[in-house]
Amino acid sequence: MQRRKKFIFVLLVSFILLKVLIFVGPTNYGILKNMRNDTDILHNQNLLNGHKQYNQTLVHDYVEKEEGLAPPLVMVLCRGKDKDETLIQFAQIKAMLNSVAWLSSGPLQVHVITDTPEIFSVLLHLTRHWPEVHRSRINFTRHSTWFPSSHAHLKDLYHSCAAQKLFLPTILDSVESAVYVDTDVIFLRPPEHLSPVLGSLGGDEVLGLVHEPYPWIYHKVPLYPKGCLNDGVMFINLTKAREFPGGWERTLLRYYEKYKAVISTDQDILNVLLRDHPEYVRVLTPEWNYGYWQCATGIGGICQTCLSDGIALLHGYNSYFVNAQEDAFEFIFKTFLKLDVRSSVKDVASNLTSLLNRVLDEKMYSPCVEQLNENFADMVLMYLRTVAATQ
Repeated sequence: MQRRKKFIFVLLVSFILLKVLIFVGPTNYGILKNMRNDTDILHNQNLLNGHKQYNQTLVHDYVEKEEGLAPPLVMVLCRGKDKDETLIQFAQIKAMLNSVAWLSSGPLQVHVITDTPEIFSVLLHLTRHWPEVHRSRINFTRHSTWFPSSHAHLKDLYHSCAAQKLFLPTILDSVESAVYVDTDVIFLRPPEHLSPVLGSLGGDEVLGLVHEPYPWIYHKVPLYPKGCLNDGVMFINLTKAREFPGGWERTLLRYYEKYKAVISTDQDILNVLLRDHPEYVRVLTPEWNYGYWQCATGIGGICQTCLSDGIALLHGYNSYFVNAQEDAFEFIFKTFLKLDVRSSVKDVASNLTSLLNRVLDEKMYSPCVEQLNENFADMVLMYLRTVAATQ
């Protein structure tokens, strides 16, 4: 029976790759073709067994309170709705993990919430080429997905498991605070830089979120003032969430029930809650969750802290890393997807400078570069250039 299930899964993966080749086009196919070997583990029992043992070698003592350490990171990875979406997620999370391993300097705890053990095994497999110095510093811990039985259907709200981030206080019941990141986020500054931001949540503030200057004029959900708060990066004090008046999850579900006729994403639910209770959120400056809408339209102007300090987290939401609609984002994504974590900062910064200059000089399709010109490259490369200057 197990052999038959594995055979069926091999057929499914083959069908996915064929579908991607036919329908997704050359940009995504080139990315997904490179993921074929990385996903072989899903239908190779020997590799699966090997990685169950390999997982143990990643575990090390992690002292969350030690000064200078990165905060725990949280990510959710489930099988995609459309099959090929799963491979896209693997490509994105590989780029993110490469950026994290390359930039981090100390121990790091990563909590991974998945719907199957196999998905977690693939994630570990993506790190197989890292040198031991990188693998030994990062501890991956798997947690199973969980939704309240009364609202199990929320698993399929927007993207598969996207709403899982609403229930982190229950899933991570022994974690005090953490930073949640979507799989389509790339680190441009070390994860250690996130600690002061997480520690800045004061008073009743449960969350730290970035305002997204999207023109939500046709949105029917009553959003946070002046637009929308993006939950693709969440600085969250889980202890405060567990002590939330009326219960964190119960309150969110109450808002969901009230507005479910017009709610289409997990982000909508958070926004309607925080619109009524702004005291529970700290609105952060855009460098902590910098996405397409921060630069593509000119709405909100140039992020001044990004110009002075550089972008910390680049968010490729709405598939802007892979949909051939933003060449600058795609170049950055592919650089980290293919990154050798042993590369020098000087070499990577030089390569990215050349690529982003090419976008500008050849007038490639990049609304962000069109709006910001050389300022976009300056914001992306601020930290890397600072480090490279010392090498």
